[in-house]
Amino acid sequence: MKGILIYLVIVGHVIAKYAEPGWAYTVIHTFHMPLFFFISGFLAIPSFRQTFKDFAGKKYRRILRPALCWSLLFLLLKLPSHLDLGTKVI
Repeated sequence: MKGILIYLVIVGHVIAKYAEPGWAYTVIHTFHMPLFFFISGFLAIPSFRQTFKDFAGKKYRRILRPALCWSLLFLLLKLPSHLDLGTKVI
């Protein structure tokens, strides 16, 4: 359901940018964000039953650690293209 609502957000923005906002735009914007937040909150209820330390650790392993690894990999792959051969790296 959240995926469908995310898709509707994209469709709504495309309609607003490239087409004349009409009935479809109005219908989508009447419910998609409130329903998205309701479902997200409903699905977050199990997160409130654990300690903050467990919650933060799980979020770190699931979100922050992969983001940091990807950022480091991206930096290492892009860094040589931004350096001149004569530049010293400290």
